[in-house]
Amino acid sequence: MNSRNRTLTIDGIDVQLVRKRVKHLRLVVAPPDGRVRVSVPVFVPDDLVWLFLQGKLDWIRDKQVRFADYVGKVIPAYISGEQHYLFGQPFTLQIIETSGRQSVIKQADTLLMYVRSGNDANTRSKLLDNFYRNELKQQIPGLLELWQLRIGRKVMEWGIKKMKTRWGSCNITRQRIWLNLELAKRPLSALEYVLVHELVHLLERNHNRRFYALMDSYIPNWRQQKQLLNERCVKGEMV
Repeated sequence: MNSRNRTLTIDGIDVQLVRKRVKHLRLVVAPPDGRVRVSVPVFVPDDLVWLFLQGKLDWIRDKQVRFADYVGKVIPAYISGEQHYLFGQPFTLQIIETSGRQSVIKQADTLLMYVRSGNDANTRSKLLDNFYRNELKQQIPGLLELWQLRIGRKVMEWGIKKMKTRWGSCNITRQRIWLNLELAKRPLSALEYVLVHELVHLLERNHNRRFYALMDSYIPNWRQQKQLLNERCVKGEMV
């Protein structure tokens, strides 16, 4: 490298590189915006820095998602008039008291939440989570069937759960994938991208050139879809 300080981009992530008198490479993902900086000993060549960063991409993304999940996030109160998202589209929440079964029903651009009198925000949050889970369960099987056929690999099991730092995960040995419940709030194209990403891991375990080449062949605009996962609406809700 010709200069002591520079910025390089690796897999869409900008990394500030600072050469200094240190003994070891030191990588930092700094709050609140997830800016990435690496301190590099003066004697370490370019190719070793690149390999080091390639091996840390998952860790960097996890940190950035975690920061993005908290910066400027609005904590919902689950009251009438509040806006929530389903597959990237805004819906207005309407609370309706009932003595019967508690549930959430989609009607036009409104989410009707039937609750018993006195229920708190925590109970309403769980009701909405159940609604999101059911919506995902309606979308995932069709996408899974389509992409398993295209990729030529099948999973033995799939599930949905809340994850703080990942949009999805793949257990290659057990051929099982998990998808983040928050994906119900994102556009369907983002859900499809995450699903394909995890399925491709059945062909290539690591995030290397072969993995990205496979992603390019299946979803040429996957980088744009990945960017959607890091965007927010004005009120801080996950879109």
